[in-house]
Amino acid sequence: MDQPGAALALQARYVGRARELMPLHLKTLGLTIVTLGIYRFWARTRLRQHIWRRIVLEGDGLEYTGTGAELFFGFLKALCVLLPLAIAYFAVQVANEIDPSLWLGALQAALYVAFIYLYMVGSYAGLRYRMNRTRWRGIRFRQDGSPWRYGAIALGGYLLGTLTLGFYLPYLHVKLARFEAEHRTFGSQRFSFDGKGSELMPAFFLAFFMVLVVMLLFAFLVFMVIQAVAHFVPGHVKANAELGAAIGLGVVFLVLFLFYGGIYAVFAHYNAARYTYVIEHTRWGDLAFAAAKPITPISLIRLVLGNVVTMVFTLTLLYPVIVRRTMRFWCERIAASGMVDFARITQTEAVTGTGEGLAGYFNVDAMGG
Repeated sequence: MDQPGAALALQARYVGRARELMPLHLKTLGLTIVTLGIYRFWARTRLRQHIWRRIVLEGDGLEYTGTGAELFFGFLKALCVLLPLAIAYFAVQVANEIDPSLWLGALQAALYVAFIYLYMVGSYAGLRYRMNRTRWRGIRFRQDGSPWRYGAIALGGYLLGTLTLGFYLPYLHVKLARFEAEHRTFGSQRFSFDGKGSELMPAFFLAFFMVLVVMLLFAFLVFMVIQAVAHFVPGHVKANAELGAAIGLGVVFLVLFLFYGGIYAVFAHYNAARYTYVIEHTRWGDLAFAAAKPITPISLIRLVLGNVVTMVFTLTLLYPVIVRRTMRFWCERIAASGMVDFARITQTEAVTGTGEGLAGYFNVDAMGG
């Protein structure tokens, strides 16, 4: 352990290899299939234990102390919330189709918003559970704060963002980052965050302008495709309804892929600036975080696109490759330095309770299984 008051420079390393995780992944995947999905809670726990140990700081790996039983009982608790809501939603949907009315439509919309709210609640509940089950050198991380409060902030912020054409989003992202940081501790020392939403606005303005450009290009592309189909597709193809439908569907998918891909690529610039900003404005006592390696739009696109292609075309069989790529990406880019007096850091009380609950239903998870 470092001496009290010593200057410390931390750089996380992920030392895991895909071939080391592959046997465990295939074994737990097989058991999950055989048990019709029930084993997935214990599978997730075993995968996290393996991954956490290979995230190394100052020569010591992290430790994951969660259990499969906690995740399973958290799943059951969340079921008590989601099942009645899902039944109510589909009942209202059927009633609205049989006898459409304004109030049924409004009720269906309200239930849909409730699902969105629960998704946001689940995202923070999952983060809180994982942090509360993580230790380094025997000292616990702790994440407190109400998931319901976090969900209310997020939902209200995204609704306001919609009304302002997205211009409130930088303020919301900073507000959520502050909520997460200020409700997190390592031992007895709390994290802090000093960012301001206004400082992210230049990056958002650029992204917004580029989105307008993408939309104009998209409109031009749609016009050109329509003209091409009208003038260059052979008559016998037009006469063949099935072939024409197949070509039309393929064109639609291609155009939508290019559109959403273009939007994501544009916002990769803003996301890169946002991630860097959040890292560099987070502190743990006198320890300041920094981006050790630039987070660029190209690097984010390469990471996400590579993971999506790997996941889709291998049907999750190469999940260990995704883990290695993701963990190495972030470990290489997050560092911290400053004065740390470990003699003043005391252990926090263990947090009891069940697992992630809603996060498991919405598949909200870190790249940890």
